[in-house]
Amino acid sequence: MEAHVKTVREILHSGDQFLVPFFQRHYSWRKENWQRLLDDIVALTEESDETKHFLGPLVCTPFHPVPGEVISYQLIDGQQRLATLTVVLAALRDIAKLNALESLGEEIHEDYLIHRRAQGLKRFKVLPRLGDRRDYETIIEGSPVGTTMTIGLLGAYSFFKREWKRLVSNEGEAAVRRYLVAATARLSEPGELFEPVEVEEGEVERRGRVKLLIRIRWSKLGKALPDEEICEKKSTATMAAFLSRIIRVFGEPMAESLTRVPVSRNYPLSTNPAVDFLNSVQGKPFQHAPVSDTGFYVFTNTSNTEKRDHLRRLTKLLDFPPDGVEVLLV
Repeated sequence: MEAHVKTVREILHSGDQFLVPFFQRHYSWRKENWQRLLDDIVALTEESDETKHFLGPLVCTPFHPVPGEVISYQLIDGQQRLATLTVVLAALRDIAKLNALESLGEEIHEDYLIHRRAQGLKRFKVLPRLGDRRDYETIIEGSPVGTTMTIGLLGAYSFFKREWKRLVSNEGEAAVRRYLVAATARLSEPGELFEPVEVEEGEVERRGRVKLLIRIRWSKLGKALPDEEICEKKSTATMAAFLSRIIRVFGEPMAESLTRVPVSRNYPLSTNPAVDFLNSVQGKPFQHAPVSDTGFYVFTNTSNTEKRDHLRRLTKLLDFPPDGVEVLLV
């Protein structure tokens, strides 16, 4: 584990992307959280330049890097704070533009909110989980005009835009820059970077939970679909959902390929579990689960580590590129 303290500027000024994984909770901060953060930022503008304020820890794990692409980190802790801070900056950007400070607004946008040359989801420096992304994209791309929401990310944006308008008032650029410095250069996140990402079976009791996470980069598989994450409560369900998904996307040829996978401990996939998964000692099939809307079944009573390894072998057998499907324990 590598731990160090970085300012918000250092975190967002980097060429990295921070993603909130599927299994994390939706955005849940409310007005009392927003007000506390705003008070901290304003207080910094009234204290000496050496004063810094430390937020809670930012804990993340790196994804396997893909050459030529934005480096991505999975946020394990701190996702609520980091998402809120980018909304704070988006609202400040929009107040700058309302005050005819177009250049300053663009500076905030390009330095802290987006990767200017990246496309699609890689464009965003912070990417909330599914369910929060649409509102977040609207905020970052500068189009949540006239929102009156009081909860969620849109509620946060409405709150901070209203407060920045009041605080900036007649001071214009000087005030915007003062609050920008306070929110970025004088707020710090004690960060913890965990290596490696994956968790082995012996970690279950210590961590309290271990899940199977499958990340699909459809463009690498030749499909014009957005990147996708599958992470169900049970690893078997994740495994089954992945198989069902690739059959739906690739159709009959994929189903045909899967029927030719040899049934073994390395590839626990079958169309006839009563025979293929037979426990010779007990004289009955091992536990298995159906793959939705297909004729396949997966063997369930293996460890999470084995399930991960099974899927990795299977993706190789199907000739998926290594950066097309990533299978992890989290």
